[in-house]
Amino acid sequence: MLSKADLHHNGSIDLPELYTEEAEDEVLDFIAAEKAKLLSTDKNGALPDRSIVEWIAGFLDGDGCVHLFKGRTNAMVTVSQAHTGEEPPATLQRIYRHYGGSFCKRPRKNGTRQQWILQISQSTHNHTLLREIADHGIIKAPQAALLLNFFEEGMVNRGHAYRQLGLLKKRYHEIVVDASRLTASYIGGLFDAEGSVEIRIKGALSLEIAQKSSPPLLRAILSRWPGGIVNDVKIRYNGEAVDDIFADLLQHSLGKADQLQIVAQHRRDQKDWRSEHGNGRRTGTVLQAWTAEIARRRGQLTAMKRK
Repeated sequence: MLSKADLHHNGSIDLPELYTEEAEDEVLDFIAAEKAKLLSTDKNGALPDRSIVEWIAGFLDGDGCVHLFKGRTNAMVTVSQAHTGEEPPATLQRIYRHYGGSFCKRPRKNGTRQQWILQISQSTHNHTLLREIADHGIIKAPQAALLLNFFEEGMVNRGHAYRQLGLLKKRYHEIVVDASRLTASYIGGLFDAEGSVEIRIKGALSLEIAQKSSPPLLRAILSRWPGGIVNDVKIRYNGEAVDDIFADLLQHSLGKADQLQIVAQHRRDQKDWRSEHGNGRRTGTVLQAWTAEIARRRGQLTAMKRK
């Protein structure tokens, strides 16, 4: 059982080492009761514009979770990210700025990063975030719609809603993707949650988005941004195939914007060389300088990914 001894004065909380959905009810009940005394749950600004709503929907489809509790009148949306800083990561702060909530954090096993968790309570009288997820999300949209319907019907038959929510979480592979929701802003949010970008040893680019629970979403992304390679757990773009999706990510990513700027410069250098030299290869000191630049940029990306 959790107690107040687990809650620290600096706002952090010691959570169970194995933090699974099945064991979350006690943890989240405790957090909701105790963290409300430490952090305000008031929204700090106006509702976000459409592009930010779509980004949040994409981010929550990657790293978010929707909960309904037994014996309580509210639901909860939680989202977490690993981060080395003493303040919550910019991605979570963006969501908090518009929808409120409360933060907690727990150390990770490697000791260098900590898991920041944002909890946002949703109820009959305040379910704006669930409405945004239902209207703009893809993977979590059916779950949000279920809870909205539960609230609208007066929260009757909670047990049935609880079971239905659990079933929806097991059926991501059956999701029917509304292609109109695959906007540039949405993919920016999903990439910030589940994406990665790499400069390989010889300078080739690789960009990936993982989503092992929903292959239909990966196939829809491929249809919207052709040129990638899809398997059951991720989609990958290599070399020049990254250009179309990369242009949208560069405009809409927040959490990985610094990494994308490094890659953008690398891609410009590649295009400039091709423009001036065609398919000619670098040799001698030119090759040495290019190899050193690749190594420097790879090092920058590695350092950024550890933040």
